[in-house]
Amino acid sequence: YASVRLQGFPLRLSWIFIAALYVFSMHVLNRLSDKASEHFNQPGRTEFYERYGKWMVSAGIASAAGALVLAWFEGPLPFLLLLAISGLGAIYNLRLLPGRPRSWFHYQRIKDIPGSKTLLVALAWGVVTSLLPALAREGEVLPATLVAFFFTSCLVFVRSTLYDFKDIQGDLMVGKETIPIVLGGRKTEILVVALLVLLGGVLAAAGPLGWTTSLSSFLLFSLVYVVAYYWLYRRDLLGRGFLFEGTVDGSFLFAGLAALVWSLLEPIR
Repeated sequence: YASVRLQGFPLRLSWIFIAALYVFSMHVLNRLSDKASEHFNQPGRTEFYERYGKWMVSAGIASAAGALVLAWFEGPLPFLLLLAISGLGAIYNLRLLPGRPRSWFHYQRIKDIPGSKTLLVALAWGVVTSLLPALAREGEVLPATLVAFFFTSCLVFVRSTLYDFKDIQGDLMVGKETIPIVLGGRKTEILVVALLVLLGGVLAAAGPLGWTTSLSSFLLFSLVYVVAYYWLYRRDLLGRGFLFEGTVDGSFLFAGLAALVWSLLEPIR
């Protein structure tokens, strides 16, 4: 909702369902294919997937198919875009290079590339919430689209990176190379801070420069929320259970709420 309103588009329910179905299918199928680290990081969720794995696979596939059907009715460009990122997700865990790993390039799957999951998930969220609506409505990418894409991708990247921090012990045990493991905690935090500062500058400038609607200023409150939960986590005040997940994932709800408040106030101005 925030990404669409940031671009000045009226909301379509089909866009919401496409994004929701795609994100659900992507996360469910990725969880099922990453059982090793999940066993250490989320034993309760692992038990749930083991018990209801067939149902979850069916739900994930059905959701992906539903998203593609809805995208088809939005036009050829949105459909092809969603098909492309869905295909990328489908081959994420597949071995693409035959033979044994070479000393100079030992990555045979996209999954093997360090930090690939965190980066690709962030980009996929940006595509499905920002680029797809723009292509469906305008048939092209606008400056507002790029701002919305950057906003969504940054929120998801920071969220995923914090999860990587939380799960670092389990990831180390199974040899999973996440961004905090590869770069180290300090450099990862510097990267996160740099992204948030850059995003803050983009949002502050986007409205006055006419790139986006004035919602960009309201979304600065979302950055305050992100900085707040990051600070709480680093002070060990969020724990590692439902409070952590609810607070961190609440950043998306907060952004949507900020956009809703802006939509209610905008006609008054």
